[in-house]
Order: sequence, then structure tokens, then C-alpha cells
Amino acid sequence: APHHKFRRQGIDLYCTENISVFDLILGSTLSTYDIMGNEIEVTIPPMTKPDSKLRIKGRGLNNNISVGDQYVLINPIIPDIISSSLLVSLQKEVNNQNE
Repeated sequence: APHHKFRRQGIDLYCTENISVFDLILGSTLSTYDIMGNEIEVTIPPMTKPDSKLRIKGRGLNNNISVGDQYVLINPIIPDIISSSLLVSLQKEVNNQNE
């Protein structure tokens, strides 16, 4: 049966994580886990693109010859609530970039 979190491709494992667009822009740390349930901290570099995949070396499957990697696929999310001051700041920045 398929795993509820991981998708397998050879000895590599793929999972998808929801990450705020602000964390993608500013950079952040993501707490996730591997197939064995061990917690992993993953660094999200500033300006990470939504279609990026973050590689965690050596956290895939072991086939007795080599060990695969785990990849985190980015699913960007927009927060439900954004403060009005942040919206004003974002609008000003967009206007400045469009000039």
C-alpha cells in the first residue's frame, strides 16, 4: 500500500510540505521527518522558488548497495489573514518595482 506521506522513485523518497510564501521569500527552517519517523530540520534558503525541491542526502531507502535521498517538494501557501500594514508595505514595494 502507498505511504500516506512519501512517494518512492527508485531508492529516493519524495514528500510535499506546505510552506508559507513569506518563508519562501525570507528563508526559514522546516521541521519534517524521514520514513523512519526521525525529525529533520530543513533549511529553506531565502528566495526559494515554489517549484523547488529540497534534498536531504541519505534519508531515502537503503538497497544494500547505496542509500537514496529524501526530497521535499514545496507547496506554497498564502496565509488566510495578513495584517493591513503588511498589505500596505507589499503594495508599496510592488509599485516601486513596477516604476
